[in-house]
Amino acid sequence: MLYLLYEIITKYLSMECERRLFAQTAKTLLDRDVEDVQSIVTFCESLDNALGGGIQLGQMTECAGPSGIGKTQLCLQLAVDVCIPKVLGGVDGEVIYIDTEGAFKYKRLKQIAEAAVSHCRRVAETEEQQIAANGFTLSKILSRVHYQRCVDLPTLQRCLKSLLCFIRLHSQVKLVIVDSVAMHLRERFDSALERSHVINNIVLTLLQVATNFHVAIFLVNQITTRFGEDGEPFSVPSVGPLLTSNCAQQLLLFHRQGNLRYARLMKSSTRPPCGAVYTITQSGIRDAADDSDQKRTSSI
Repeated sequence: MLYLLYEIITKYLSMECERRLFAQTAKTLLDRDVEDVQSIVTFCESLDNALGGGIQLGQMTECAGPSGIGKTQLCLQLAVDVCIPKVLGGVDGEVIYIDTEGAFKYKRLKQIAEAAVSHCRRVAETEEQQIAANGFTLSKILSRVHYQRCVDLPTLQRCLKSLLCFIRLHSQVKLVIVDSVAMHLRERFDSALERSHVINNIVLTLLQVATNFHVAIFLVNQITTRFGEDGEPFSVPSVGPLLTSNCAQQLLLFHRQGNLRYARLMKSSTRPPCGAVYTITQSGIRDAADDSDQKRTSSI
């Protein structure tokens, strides 16, 4: 009996998701364009300025960089920031965090969330903002982070296929993070064509989520080494053009001197190429010139 009920519910949700595939109209898209908040802030002003306000809703953003540059730190920061109330400059949303690398750290997320709560209460001025800030708690943030560990490619594929129906039932989801999309694409495939087919299906699924539900998709990509015709090595994103060509924004992260890191907007549908310097503090991602938090951490 329970199995039959499960089949009925699953079939209904599947039909609902299919019905929504072409449910958008030009008016819907126009209404979205005039919304007050269209992006998720990063808490790094120079990076937000480079991105045109932050990570854009309804679009896919690729973030690539070498190991240790802070890609996961940025993911954790965004997972917290998406929960910020609208009256305080946020989108008051929830996040789906898909972890393929095993790099998700609950204690670090909690640390960043506590810093965000303190910041919002500190900057709240009006009565409306103060009420919103008081309701913006650590517990509320943690309850809005939907975490899924995907240990292999089949698990990742099943997870992505379930996104449409999950978000249909959780309409507050405004961000989907995949850290990283490259992890399970390193597996051995029978041919390059098979690998391209897998990547294409992943991209199409995420594009549907972004477009149908006006959700920001943030995809972490790794850096790999290629060799030119002259034999000289050069670095490129691990998952190449099939991914980048479908992303509205591509962000490349590089190491700089000391604890400073450099973010370069390589591609954008609305912004010119530009850069930003950021650092990783105990509170999360911040401007390199931000003196409000002198404590830097190089061990994160």
